[in-house]
Amino acid sequence: RWCQNHPLWRIGNAGVSKGVVSLAGRSAATAAAISKGSAYWSISPVLRSDRTAESVPLGLKNDALYFGSELAGNISRTLAVPATAGEFSELLPWQTYTLKHLLQAQDLRMISVWSPTFLLQLMKALGKCGRRLTDSLPSLIRQRLRDALKTGTLDTTVLWPELDTLSCWTQGPAQVFVPALRQLFPQAHIQGKGLLATEGVVSVPVEGAQDPVLAVNSGYFEFVDNAGKVLQAAEVQPGERYRIILTNDLGMYRYDLGDEVEITGWYEKAPMLRFRGRISTSDLVGEKLEEVFVARVLESVDGFSLLCAVSESQPGYVLLSETSKSDAARIEKGLFRNPQYAYARKMGQLAPLAIRQVAGLDELYSRWRLQQGQQLGDIKPVCLLRDDGFLQFLESSR
Repeated sequence: RWCQNHPLWRIGNAGVSKGVVSLAGRSAATAAAISKGSAYWSISPVLRSDRTAESVPLGLKNDALYFGSELAGNISRTLAVPATAGEFSELLPWQTYTLKHLLQAQDLRMISVWSPTFLLQLMKALGKCGRRLTDSLPSLIRQRLRDALKTGTLDTTVLWPELDTLSCWTQGPAQVFVPALRQLFPQAHIQGKGLLATEGVVSVPVEGAQDPVLAVNSGYFEFVDNAGKVLQAAEVQPGERYRIILTNDLGMYRYDLGDEVEITGWYEKAPMLRFRGRISTSDLVGEKLEEVFVARVLESVDGFSLLCAVSESQPGYVLLSETSKSDAARIEKGLFRNPQYAYARKMGQLAPLAIRQVAGLDELYSRWRLQQGQQLGDIKPVCLLRDDGFLQFLESSR
């Protein structure tokens, strides 16, 4: 209860809560239109045992369960793809099952996934195996699929003309995939999810706000600046970056989420937050590269890219990129803005930055994470890996 005495705790009942009720910050009229059709919520295949050795269930079968058992029942009745899609243990049968149901959802109004790569890879699978699906579909759907594929590029406006909203991550490392989503789904409004953590909701999209707004009704938030000073929400400054500390009403006290956000302004009396990345550090020889710093350096690289640490006879970093346009000298110049990295390079402790072009990098990265036991819908785009596990996976996949 002491958290609720904070002046920002109660702000937003008319604004922030409205953003949640109106489906990701859209207007009430748009929300009403969306509710008249079906929706696709991220349902990942199991691809591993969904129970521990003691038969304790692991994870959630589908995203609707995040809303609790009572609301989940109502949401499940609107699903374009049944929740049973989450019971598949192999990727290809799951893709076929999911795509068959999506193709028959002519009234699809909303898609909600976490990572953009989840949806992009599913649509890539449709482009590859779309013609193979036609045998089991009604004639009208078969014709629509043929029309959508006749140019050689998937036309989603033919398949889902009523699609209105596409909800997914749009900030941090995920932002590089947003242009591809816009090109693939020109009929849909792409709406960022805000910052959601397992421990609590940090920010939510609100209609009229340029960035997600601090979810002041969801917890008590503290902001740590670069100097280590802890500020309250009312004390943050636009243009500055902070690390988030959350106290929630379930008893979690001052939990460091490890996320960095930038304050981009104010919505009424609550700050707007732009997610910049996870605060994770790679430290081979004392260079201390943080993911948020690497993300800034890689902003100029087209497409998905990853900086991987390599611990060999001479440690160093390899930049994996989907494009051949990356310039090692220019990118390493950006990394030299970190004085510890610059010192380690000048001392010969780190090898010069290497660049390797990898076609289909995002798909390979997802396959690697799946192999590690991560669920497909939970795979997050990152820009820094602290070991060479992914590189070894690429070598073994050749």
